[in-house]
Amino acid sequence: MNYKKITFGVLLCCFGIQAILSQTALFVKVKSGANTPYNLTTLKSLTFEDGKVKVNKKDASFSTFVRTDIQHLTFAENITTELVSQNTKNKLRIYPNPVVDILNIELESTFPLQIEIVSIDARVVLSTILLSNKSSISVTSLPKGLYLLRSSIGTAKFIK
Repeated sequence: MNYKKITFGVLLCCFGIQAILSQTALFVKVKSGANTPYNLTTLKSLTFEDGKVKVNKKDASFSTFVRTDIQHLTFAENITTELVSQNTKNKLRIYPNPVVDILNIELESTFPLQIEIVSIDARVVLSTILLSNKSSISVTSLPKGLYLLRSSIGTAKFIK
């Protein structure tokens, strides 16, 4: 069976050079709800063969998805937002940005950290304490708009 291999060079031609240059991330959303982000600068190619989609990275690692399990592939402008305090040990990453359902939060070190999600009109819409270095928060109930994630480390904005 013939298969097609599409590299990012070919994708540039297909999607338009101007449009793809402003994009920095690829998101693979599967029907189960997981949304996996990839930074475009770390990717080597996408391969579509034998009913599977393979995301190949420059470091020779890869991820494979069953084509029928994929809800959609999305190119977006931002993959993460990072906050860095004066103490560089306290680093916080949030992704994807913009977010649809689940906001992922990663801390460089594990410690209790209280966070608040604040709407643009300064209302605290969610408050929680993170106890591990990797957490996910559902923002499904939030209306579309601009939000701030506020913590003792700093403040970052994200879009829903």
